[in-house]
Amino acid sequence: SERLIKGINMKREKNHSSILKIVKNSIVTIIMVSSFAICYFALVARKQGGVAVIGSYIPVSIQSDSMRDVFKKGDLIISKKYDEKSKLEVKDIITFYTLINNRRGLNTHMIVKIWFDNDKCMKIQTKGTNNDVVDEYIVKQSDIVGIYTCRIPYVGLIIQFMQTRFGFFICILFPLVVAFLIQLLYTIIQYALLRKDENVQRVKNNYTEEIMRLKQQGNVLEKQLDQSRDEHSKMN
Repeated sequence: SERLIKGINMKREKNHSSILKIVKNSIVTIIMVSSFAICYFALVARKQGGVAVIGSYIPVSIQSDSMRDVFKKGDLIISKKYDEKSKLEVKDIITFYTLINNRRGLNTHMIVKIWFDNDKCMKIQTKGTNNDVVDEYIVKQSDIVGIYTCRIPYVGLIIQFMQTRFGFFICILFPLVVAFLIQLLYTIIQYALLRKDENVQRVKNNYTEEIMRLKQQGNVLEKQLDQSRDEHSKMN
């Protein structure tokens, strides 16, 4: 019975340790993957003119409130990659290359007009829903990068921060520090559990030794009692 209980306790402690280890590894993995994914987006977008293509989708960090009715500055929007087979209509929101302060960059605005020139080339006029006037730049089909699908609030701020040298350094250093702290916490918990087991075992050993000592004293007293009885019988 005692061996059975001991075996059950050992199995339970082993299960608890395994669960704790799984939780620790899961947290570290999520942090590492998330951090390096953000770094990847930031680096690829920086090298490819602001475009990081993931399958058929393009994450874009929003840097103005010109489309505040749909998404805001600091949001991360997801645009589906555009190809010539894609059908465009007025009120569609597209991500495209344009000139911003005389520099080529990405913009995401709503289509307000579509027409074809004499060479049958598509021309598109766009406008920010929060702007009073239409965009001066006329978008060509070759400028279009993607068609807006959804937004993720505030994640764009993280992407923008990671594109700076300091932000990139933090993104690399942060998961390593967190992983170290989690491993340290795990080690402390394991040590505490081990100490607890040692203390329990020490109490059991002391209890066993005390029982043995009492049994030995009992045997000695029993022998002395038997001797006294024998001497008493001889005297009678």
